[in-house]
Amino acid sequence: MTPQLMQLLEESFEYNMANIHTAFPGVVKSYDAETRRAEVQPSLKRKMPNGQFMELPIIVDAPVLYFGTVKAGIHIPLEEGDEVLLLCSERCLDSWKDAGGSGIEDNDARRFSMPDAVVIPGLQATTFPNIEDKEGFSLHHDEKIVITTEKSTITVEDDKITFDNGKNKFELDDKIDLESTGSGTMKIGNSIATLGKILSDLLDDLAGMTTVGSPATHTVNPSDIAKFQQLKVTVGQVFDS
Repeated sequence: MTPQLMQLLEESFEYNMANIHTAFPGVVKSYDAETRRAEVQPSLKRKMPNGQFMELPIIVDAPVLYFGTVKAGIHIPLEEGDEVLLLCSERCLDSWKDAGGSGIEDNDARRFSMPDAVVIPGLQATTFPNIEDKEGFSLHHDEKIVITTEKSTITVEDDKITFDNGKNKFELDDKIDLESTGSGTMKIGNSIATLGKILSDLLDDLAGMTTVGSPATHTVNPSDIAKFQQLKVTVGQVFDS
């Protein structure tokens, strides 16, 4: 093999390798949470034969990969300027992006191409979320975290925590609000007693209260006894003893 042929083969190899893309960092330009598609600017420029650097084109309509399935998943907000990892598919993804699934026939012959990149959030070079617990499992967002099921929602926003299952709502910030939209009772207590039992016993004692000593023994006014008994009914409708 002559030196000229060797050089030609090396140049041909280098030329073809320049168009094979595997994985590289990028910066988000825009993101659509409904379609989970992003536009991303590759972070690394390409060095040209003349020694100058050329910025690579923005990758558009790139699917964003989140951990999950059609029934469960984790979604994080992506904003302009966020750093991500771009992973280029071995095959063209145009037909797959239209419908997903399997058995897809795509006649495009391109391989490891930048238009077929998938976005993976979480790759940062130097700036990281302010997570205080570095050893345990942590969920962190500077503003808001929402955990949902089909019927219930837990929201953590600033200094406020809200639990809502459509029937009962619990809010905790500088005060505690506990509200039920249904007729179910609530139980508050410990191994010694419950609040409902304490209130029920107290109302029984008030209704049966009598005086002692002289003059003769007196009981509570019958109208007040009726009020205490009604209060006990109301307490029983709110608190489970």
